[in-house]
Amino acid sequence: MKIRSGFVSNSSSSSFIVGLGKVKDVDGIIKWLKKVRQDKKDRYGCALYTTSQLLEDEDHWQFDYKIDSENGKITMVAVVNYEPSVTINFDPAGDDKYLLVSISNGEGDSMFWNEEQGEFDYDKVDENWFSGTQAEFIEVLQNKKHKFLEESEYLVGADRNG
Repeated sequence: MKIRSGFVSNSSSSSFIVGLGKVKDVDGIIKWLKKVRQDKKDRYGCALYTTSQLLEDEDHWQFDYKIDSENGKITMVAVVNYEPSVTINFDPAGDDKYLLVSISNGEGDSMFWNEEQGEFDYDKVDENWFSGTQAEFIEVLQNKKHKFLEESEYLVGADRNG
């Protein structure tokens, strides 16, 4: 079952960011997350989970993820129709922390409608679509600026969300 958080209207289009990261600088990312949460009124779909929390959280109330303990992988799915996903390594016997990011904007269909083509154009959404704190999340997942993560994978895009 999919559970969507944040503003999402019924059967409309939405841009999204979905990402996973294995954290190597726990203190740094906690400090950054506190700053993001203090500076912004918006709530972002992100959290730090320990290995045991991910294994124990069977409800997945905020994030749609699956753990493949046999192959040592964790996969998270974006909350849009074509269900894009990201996968990183996961050690079920480890004592690691993971960053989970699932942001959906719910812009509505008009943002993506291409009058000339007479259809939705979701291909225009890339890293440059996002700004402010959402762009900062992408930078963290890219692991170029902050270096909080040992390993990460992310996707950005848009699609129908209902």
